[in-house]
Amino acid sequence: MLPVESPTPAPLPFILSMMFKSDFPLWAAMKVYPSSVLFPIGMPPAIQARLTDTQKDELMQSLLPFSPRIDGMVNEVKIASALIRYPLENITAPTLVISAADDPWKTFDAAKYTADNIPGAKFMGFETGGHFLVGNEKEVRSEVSKFIKQHAIG
Repeated sequence: MLPVESPTPAPLPFILSMMFKSDFPLWAAMKVYPSSVLFPIGMPPAIQARLTDTQKDELMQSLLPFSPRIDGMVNEVKIASALIRYPLENITAPTLVISAADDPWKTFDAAKYTADNIPGAKFMGFETGGHFLVGNEKEVRSEVSKFIKQHAIG
């Protein structure tokens, strides 16, 4: 008997594009199991617990329609593993980098690295808030406003 080869798993971009050609799977997940939608978009369970049902619903509804975004999401997945180091030290534009340590997308270390390697960049880090920086909106808006005014041209 010949050995049976297991099929090669479908690449993640293909799986994503098939799942989200329609908005129905995302809508159904929102209704049945909201945390299955909130965590992948960057909302840790501790942050989800602090949100009201209305806030969760508003956040999830802002994702719809999702299907027009799928090409961009698939592209991000494709390029994320093949990124080459950009010469950050050559950036001369004023730069503000913001992230939270509990971001499920693990952006904090990369954000800190980016700010540390761009001359004059400012890093604003939070312990909590997830990808959406929940609970830090006032401080973020204030810092962004101050940064824009400080670096305004004209």
